[in-house]
Amino acid sequence: ITGPLGLRYWVGLPSEELGNCARLIPPPGGSDAVAQLLGADSLTARVMSGPNRLFSYNEMWNRPELLTAEMPSSNGVGDARSLARLYAALMEDDNDLLSAAQLARACEAQSRGADAVIFRETCFGLGYMLQPSLAPGAGPNCFGHPGAGGSLAFADPDAQLSFAYVMNAMQFDLKGDPRAVALVKAAYAGLPPGPVVP
Repeated sequence: ITGPLGLRYWVGLPSEELGNCARLIPPPGGSDAVAQLLGADSLTARVMSGPNRLFSYNEMWNRPELLTAEMPSSNGVGDARSLARLYAALMEDDNDLLSAAQLARACEAQSRGADAVIFRETCFGLGYMLQPSLAPGAGPNCFGHPGAGGSLAFADPDAQLSFAYVMNAMQFDLKGDPRAVALVKAAYAGLPPGPVVP
């Protein structure tokens, strides 16, 4: 997928790319801040430390052995341009990733309701988070996913817009990272008025 699309994105970073990575800056207090706020045995604190309690939002994510390991749930490494390009490719009619029918099925809501970990309503399709919980201010038919610390990537087929925001200074905000929210708002403000003709 990444080669043909020219993406700089890996799950299992090649060791020769380590020097190109920005240092991840954990959120203030890291995972311990959540444990102190909600209790170490809260579901949220347990999710953030993993089932084995070996994970934490701290300097561990800058270690080469964690960046080069293949952990699809936890360590995608890449840049915003590549994530946006991936979502743009999914909207192309003749893409080699998902057919229009497959993508439509993937974007059908499979679960919706209060999320016991992040304390807000979420909506998920098959592999994608959907609106209204994906990206405040984005179009109603967006699909994508937020990432740890405030990152966000999605596609809006109605506006023919793909969007990605990544950062190295992580934050925890249960209402959505205000940095990403402001960028989404600016992206939509920059679109031409009226319907988009693909």
